[in-house]
Amino acid sequence: MQDPEGSNVGIAPKYSFRQHLSRDKERHQQTKLLLPRSERISSILSLILTSDALIIRVWGSVASGQLSYQRRKMDDPKKVVLAEDNADNRELIRWMLESADLSIELVEAENGEEALRLVMELKPSLVLMDMSMPVLDGWEATKRIRATKEIANIPIIGLTAHAREEDKQRVLAIGCNEYVAKPINSDDFIEKVRRYLS
Repeated sequence: MQDPEGSNVGIAPKYSFRQHLSRDKERHQQTKLLLPRSERISSILSLILTSDALIIRVWGSVASGQLSYQRRKMDDPKKVVLAEDNADNRELIRWMLESADLSIELVEAENGEEALRLVMELKPSLVLMDMSMPVLDGWEATKRIRATKEIANIPIIGLTAHAREEDKQRVLAIGCNEYVAKPINSDDFIEKVRRYLS
C-alpha cells in the first residue's frame, strides 16, 4: 500500500486520495468550516472497501473540539418499506437498520393501507410488516400484496408480538417469507434483513 499522498491506496490508480479529497472539498465549500493555521490537527485516514461501498473516514481533533467527518460513495440504496403503527417501534427498527450500516432507503407507513400504497408505488426490495395495525392490518395487507401480480414476489418479513410456534406458522402461511417476534432480537432481525437484500 502506497503513502496516502500517492495515487494508489488499495484502489484503482485513476481514483486517488488526493483526487477524492479535492472533489469532496469542492462539494462541501458551503459548510464554511475554517480551521486556524495555528491549530494542530491530528487525523487518521482509513479506507474501507466492500463490494458495494467505498467509505472514507476522517477523525481529527481540533483544539478542545472534535472534527468528525464521513463520506460515502455507494450504489443506489435498496428501498425497504417499514409498516408499523407504533412510533417507538419504528424508531427502534430504524436505529437497528442504521446501526447495521445497510445501503437502504427506509420508507415508513403507519398502517397497512399506507404500506400497500407504498409497495405498489415503490416496488421495494423488502417489506417489514407489523401484523397488528389500524385501518388495514398486516394480515390483510400481506394477502393483498401476494394477490397483486406486480408486487407478489416482494419479500415480506412479518413482525408480531405473538411468539408461539403456531403464531410463526400463521405468519408464514399468510405469505410472509420470514417471522420476527417482538421484542426484536437485533442480531436475528438484521441477519434476516441482509439475507433478503443480498
